Amino acid sequence: MAQHTPGPWFVVPYGDHSDYVVCSDTKGDFRICFMATPGTQSTWHGIFANARLIATAPQLLEALENLTANLEHAFPALANLEPLKSARAAIAKAKGSAQ
Repeated sequence: MAQHTPGPWFVVPYGDHSDYVVCSDTKGDFRICFMATPGTQSTWHGIFANARLIATAPQLLEALENLTANLEHAFPALANLEPLKSARAAIAKAKGSAQ
């Protein structure tokens, strides 16, 4: 299975600055995702918010993996609690190993 592009990722204006790309560099050369606005100012903020969330994905994944591993190591009895199960499911989905 292919690995994701390592972070950090950045949100970079594209074209006439009404669209955004999520890139692995600040110049916009190595694109991860293109975020096109439908053209209205009201949706622009939502598109930018989505781009920020996508750009943070590598950092969120790493933080969730570290938090989960540390909690399970320090408190093994917590391993079957729903929040940790949910965290492991999200990690598996992000890595493409979810069923």
